[in-house]
Amino acid sequence: MVLILSGAVSALAAESSAETAQGGACEMESLYLEQYEPTAGSGQFAGREDCFVTVDAVEGRELTIVDTRGEEDFRRVNIRGAINLPAAQLLHMSELRDRSILLVDQGFRRSNQAEMCQQARLAGFTRLSILKGGMAAWSSSGRDLNGHLQALSELHRIRADAFLVEAMRNRVTLLAEPAVLARLKKLLPEATDLRQLGQSPALEKQIGLVLSQPQGSVSRSLVVFSDHPEALAKVSHFQDAYLFSDSLDELEDYYEEQKVIAKKREQIPDRFRCGRKQ
Repeated sequence: MVLILSGAVSALAAESSAETAQGGACEMESLYLEQYEPTAGSGQFAGREDCFVTVDAVEGRELTIVDTRGEEDFRRVNIRGAINLPAAQLLHMSELRDRSILLVDQGFRRSNQAEMCQQARLAGFTRLSILKGGMAAWSSSGRDLNGHLQALSELHRIRADAFLVEAMRNRVTLLAEPAVLARLKKLLPEATDLRQLGQSPALEKQIGLVLSQPQGSVSRSLVVFSDHPEALAKVSHFQDAYLFSDSLDELEDYYEEQKVIAKKREQIPDRFRCGRKQ
């Protein structure tokens, strides 16, 4: 059973947004600039995973489902009964600390989920869980969703910006043909988990084989690089697999752009950075 937040709690959310807007601006700016700095990708990250739960693990539980995606994404497809609330705003709502909350996002950004878990525990949300794989996992499980069919398929597509952040944090396993892997090696850390995509067995079986193998100390999302016409349909069958939807040229261009941005940031005096003392 899924409990819907009451009108009173929704009102609390509206009040808290005004209180956190000013302080959150610098925090969000800092997070944004940090995550889009490819040269900072050392594979180290802050976070914890004890909040993570699978779709099967939440079956039958009474939960308040909070969807932290943007308003437009939420409108296009959402879990029945869920509410749309930014994660930063939720953490400032002390009145909800004792609720059993299930947090969902798109699902790919595993490092964001781990960081959110740590922040939630520090804020006293001991009963908050985070859905591993997010909306993509929920969709693949066959559970009810409100929204458009096209929006459902988009849950398993990954663009260059999101991919690069997670790859630099060593949060992905890649499945691609040898020529593609050769180009990716030039961009990504040496520790990146690279798997070769062969002509056989079938793509769906190869994905299943990779996902069935132990991941180690941290969980990773599987990203498939394939131009097969049915690749998205195959990938969408799995709760923790995604299809890279940009071209390699676009990824390489984006990487070079971010290197330029990172270099320019080094030239910004501290006194002009958000949140620094004058």
